[in-house]
Amino acid sequence: MRKASQRAAAFLTALFLLLSGNAFAQDAENSGLLPVDDPGGDLTESLADWAEQRFRTRRAVNGCVVLTQGDDVIFSAAYGSTRKNGGDAVTCDTAYRIASVTKCVTALGILCLWEDGLVDLDADVSLYTGFTVRNPAFPNDAVTLRQLLTHTSSIRRNVNQYVYDWDLISLSRDPIFDHDVRPGTAYAYSNLNGALLGAVIEGVTGKSLNTFMTERVFSPLGLAAAYHPYLLPSYVGTADMLAANGNPYLRAQDEINTFFTEYNDEADPAGNCGNSVGRVYMSAEGLSRVLRMLLHWGQWQGQDVLHTGTVMMMERDQSEVTHSSVHCFSPYGLGLERVEGLPGGTWYGHQGRYAGQTVDAYFQPSTDLCLVVICNGCGYSLEGSLVHLCVQWMERAQAYAADVPEESFEVTEE
Repeated sequence: MRKASQRAAAFLTALFLLLSGNAFAQDAENSGLLPVDDPGGDLTESLADWAEQRFRTRRAVNGCVVLTQGDDVIFSAAYGSTRKNGGDAVTCDTAYRIASVTKCVTALGILCLWEDGLVDLDADVSLYTGFTVRNPAFPNDAVTLRQLLTHTSSIRRNVNQYVYDWDLISLSRDPIFDHDVRPGTAYAYSNLNGALLGAVIEGVTGKSLNTFMTERVFSPLGLAAAYHPYLLPSYVGTADMLAANGNPYLRAQDEINTFFTEYNDEADPAGNCGNSVGRVYMSAEGLSRVLRMLLHWGQWQGQDVLHTGTVMMMERDQSEVTHSSVHCFSPYGLGLERVEGLPGGTWYGHQGRYAGQTVDAYFQPSTDLCLVVICNGCGYSLEGSLVHLCVQWMERAQAYAADVPEESFEVTEE
């Protein structure tokens, strides 16, 4: 653990209350980024009641929360059922498609290759993909892995197609790059940055992304996780990705039914480009293991998944790294977003938002806290760049960690 002190037994008892199978009201619809009616709750109620109220006010169909401190799970709860009107009860072991948190997970594989000496974070990424990745407005400037991981590659925002004929990219035909931005000089979050991470892994290893990540990340962490639901163990239950009104947006079973026609589990860097954007299926409990491994400097149950120095590097502002190919500020280190300005210090992690589902996974080294919040089938609003529900949980968790009496804690309102 990064912080040696432990919370008192009373603190743990007050937090540890397991809920499951709660149904939530669906008498109104909420969509997009519209604010939701959330007065913040009665601060004298239990954390479990407070947590349930957060989901109820969002009219969520289902969701999960896992809160840990150091080695201890101090709160774990699953809410709702897999369908809007029925289905199986969700648990913290239910696998969700974790959207853009996939990029952070895939970054761990890139860092494994870096530790093995198989990639250079500041070399031309084209050396690893097998196709040329170059902004045609800056033909002499390499696009690098460090830039992909920090979203400073000069790839445009909102590029949502991932399979291109890269040989045809030119100044006159370029749906990818911002011609006004030299690689490494400006931050712009783009899904295509994450797509290229998987292409690098397949290009370097000759293995499918799922095979490599299972060997180097999922298995060492004991995770039932995969880049396609068909590849999950048969005992793992899945939740559909839902729209904001609670109706199905992406059915896991539909993906399973089309596995053999639409998914290639062989190495094909150009053809498979896109699997590493948002396709990982993983549970809230599994995401918590990823966070706890990072909190413990790359270790999980006595084995090294990553080296301590690697995790330290992941957290850093990459523009401050010697000989870095990133020359500007980015809120991302190596695949890890840095969230500043909240009580207790910096949080590190990633978020995913798609349709009516939000996935937030962050850890705070100063308090040893790790937080996973999944909310599915509801609308959401943002506080800064974060989902408001995540901010509420961060503040609530940190207040407990700091031993702040609940009476003095104020939850921000939407």
